[in-house]
This record gives sequence, C-alpha cells and structure tokens, in this order.
Amino acid sequence: MANVPKIEIIIYFCVWSTGIFYSIYKVYLIGNRFVQNTQYDDFSVGWPITSRMKDVSDFEWNSMFPMLCSVSPWFVIHTLMQGVVNSLCNQYLMHSYFLITSTCIIYFFGISILLMFLVQPLVFFLILQLRSKGMVWLSCIGFLTLLNMHPVTKMEEIHHLPHTSQYLVSVTLSWIHLRCISFCLEKLSVDCIKSAIWQEEISNLLGYVFYLPLFFFGPVMLYKEFYRGSCPKKRLDWPLLESFLLNLVRFCSWAAFNEISLHYIYCSALAFQPDVVYGMDSWTLFGFGYCMGQFFMNKYTVLYGIPATFARLERYDAPPHPKCIGRIHLYSDMWKYFDVGLYSFLVRYIFIPACGKTRKMRKKLFSSFLCFTFVYIWHGTNLYILVWSTLNFLGITIEAMAKTIYMTPTYQHWELKWFSVGWSQRFHALLASPLLMMSALSNFYFFGGMEIGNIFVQKILEGWNGVTIFVLLFLYCCCHVSVATKNWEKQKAGGSKELGKTKHCSTSRDKPKCL
Repeated sequence: MANVPKIEIIIYFCVWSTGIFYSIYKVYLIGNRFVQNTQYDDFSVGWPITSRMKDVSDFEWNSMFPMLCSVSPWFVIHTLMQGVVNSLCNQYLMHSYFLITSTCIIYFFGISILLMFLVQPLVFFLILQLRSKGMVWLSCIGFLTLLNMHPVTKMEEIHHLPHTSQYLVSVTLSWIHLRCISFCLEKLSVDCIKSAIWQEEISNLLGYVFYLPLFFFGPVMLYKEFYRGSCPKKRLDWPLLESFLLNLVRFCSWAAFNEISLHYIYCSALAFQPDVVYGMDSWTLFGFGYCMGQFFMNKYTVLYGIPATFARLERYDAPPHPKCIGRIHLYSDMWKYFDVGLYSFLVRYIFIPACGKTRKMRKKLFSSFLCFTFVYIWHGTNLYILVWSTLNFLGITIEAMAKTIYMTPTYQHWELKWFSVGWSQRFHALLASPLLMMSALSNFYFFGGMEIGNIFVQKILEGWNGVTIFVLLFLYCCCHVSVATKNWEKQKAGGSKELGKTKHCSTSRDKPKCL
C-alpha cells in the first residue's frame, strides 16, 4: 500500500511555502507604500537599528505584552516563594497563591480592582453550596451577560484606569469566569474530587483562580489538572530547570520576532483601512490574510507560552502553546491545537455532558452548537464574533458529517475499490481544500472585523473562475503538507517518551476518566 510519494510531498511543501513567502513579500511592499502616505496614529518611530516605522495598531499585543514584561518579575517572586512554602508548609500553598497574586493586583491596579476580581469566585462559591450544576450554569449565563454589558465597561472607567489596563481587566475577568466554572463542576463531580469542609473549598478556589502565572494571560488550566499539580512536589531538578530555561529563551525569542516583524509587515494597521485592502491584488490580499492569522498565532505563542513555562516549573501540566496555523487544515484540529485549554474546557464541561453516552450525530451537532454558543458569548457578543462562531460551527458540522460518511462500510468499500492509498489521500485533500478556505474566511472575520471579512468573501465570490481556483490549488498543497506533518509527528511520538506523554495528556483531557 503506497502512500503519496515523498518527492510529491516535497513539491507540495515547496509550492505552499513559496506561495506564503511571496504573498508576505507583497504585503511588505504595500506596507511600505502605505506607511509613506498615512496620516493615522497606527505607527510610531521604530527601533533605530531598523530605520523603519513600527506598527502599533494591534491593541491586544501593545497592551498585553508590556504588561507581561512588567508582571514577569512577579512570576519569579511567585516561583521562589512557592518553593519555600512547598518545602516548609505545603498546607498553606493555596493561601500563598492568593496572597502574592492579590499583592500583585494591588500594586498594578489598586485594591478596588482586586475586589472586582473577587466578586465572581465568592458568588460561585455560594452557588456551589447549593450542589447544583444547573445553578452553576445559570450563574454562568448571568455573569456572561453582565460581562458583555456596557455598564461593566463604565465601571472599569470609574477606577480611572488607562484604556490598556481596562482591556486587561476585562480579559482577566473572562479567565476568572472559566476557572470558577471549572472549579464548581469538578467539585460537583463526586467521582473525581471528594467534598471538603467549606474553609478548604474556598481556600482551594481562591488559590486556583488567583494562581499568578496563568491569572492575567491564560491559558485556562482545568481544576482537575491544577488539583493534581498542587499535591506535594518533588524538589527542583536539573532536567526541569533546563527545560524551563530553554523554553523561556524560546518564547522570548518569539516575542523579539513579533516586535521585529511589526517594523516590516504592517498587517495590523492595514486591517483598519478597508479601502486599501479592497484595492489589493490577489497575492497581496491573501498574503495579508495569512499575515493576520500568523501574527495572531505568534501573539498567543508568547502570551500563553511564557506563563505556562513558569507553571510547568512548578510541575503543573499547563496547556501547550498554539500550533502553527500554516500546517493545520482541519477545523477540528484548529480548535484542538490552537487553544488547548479552552478546547478542553468546552469538551469536558459542555460537549461530553450534552452529548451523553449515545454519541448519535444529532446529539453531537447539538453539543457542538452549545459549545459555539458559549464561545460566541464568552468572546463578546459582536456581529463579527457571531459570523466567526457560526461559520466555525458549520465547518465543524460538515467535517463531522464527512467523517461519519467515511466510516460507513459502503463508503469504505467504494474507496478501496476505486482508490489506492495514495490516491485516497489526494482525494481527501481535494475535498478538504474548500473547507480549509471556509476556515480561513471565518478567521478573517475574527482577525479583521466585518468589513475586512466581507472583502475576502466578495473577492472569492467574484473570482470563482480564476482567483478562487488558484487559491484552492495552494490550499490543496497545504492539506498535503498538514497530513504529512501529522503523520511525521505520529511516527516521532511512537519513539519519543516526551511526545508520547504530551499526546497522552491531550487525549486524557478529551476523554476525562471521571465522566
């Protein structure tokens, strides 16, 4: 049974990579013309060594990365303090987590913001005493509604915070929300964690919610993983410290790469200029879309990677950073590997309970609908978020139905009759290419908003006989590269203990033992 020949995979890789680099080069060229004629505040004077302007229009990166740099010394203090507490009095570990994070919050934002952060944990703790999952989800709906209301924004303005700090407070409130739900649902799952006296419960809740490395920036770590990691720990050894230092250097290098790229690729500033985007040729337009996605991934590689590295130093199984979007072609894989923490949350607390034991298609689709409804409300009830969530739900639905058809004996017999293994892989890539295009278009709404997303859709519809076929050809190559990369990772995982452990962790999140 012959797979696709290796030389053919190399050709696909070269075509896909060449297309990416050339389209990025086209974005670089239009950025040079744009920055010379712009009169907007999207640029500042860049590093002297580059002699170029720097794109400062990405509000998320320009508010969260400086805060990450400011909080990082507190991560070091936290780690040193926990080493002492863990050695001398481990029973006070949760208390120390809450104490140091509270001190950090007061230092940066003031005591009023600390009190704001305490509201959700204390309310959810009271709800937990009712021992009702229904009441937990009812409280979830209430808080999500409140977090999306304008008065919350006004309440943040009352504290006289700069706009960047208001955004960080808003993001932190959303992370707190997920942790409170995770804690309550795990506590109510008696097969996993036995009930405790209320003093211990509230101590564990506050210690979990206010765990400093993951508090501001994420990713979300489920309480069951946190609970396992909070047990008395072994002393720090050299392999763990070496891994910590290497990963810290790795993610700091990516942060430097992001900062350098903002001097040359102005995709964030261009996203605020729909007239310029509409006038782009096809190579530039789709290069611009790819750059938006790649920079978004690079941002969260740093924002998730550095905090998770500190958490792993304490032997917590923190979710990994996102996988590169340039080697993923399936909707399910994008959700599974971009934000592993959020994916685990959705699967464990929404999809599996709603789906039940039957796992019929209609129940799976209903469970997916509930997941994306939660994603939509949690990210913010804006129109472009609704479009993004809806298209993602449709994409997941199409993929799930295709997998169901693929597993039927009738289709299996048909494919074995007409296709070899290699041609079967080519056929699957051909079918996956339009779905990958739909995935990209949905993400363009998320990255750039309604106007930018509509421009991409319009260009695809208008150019069906030319531009669209050309794009599908490159996406076809991407599908082959993605499949080849997954196969290579599986082979490598078979002979690697470290990757085997990672794989085991991800699957244990997907199918929790307790449920």
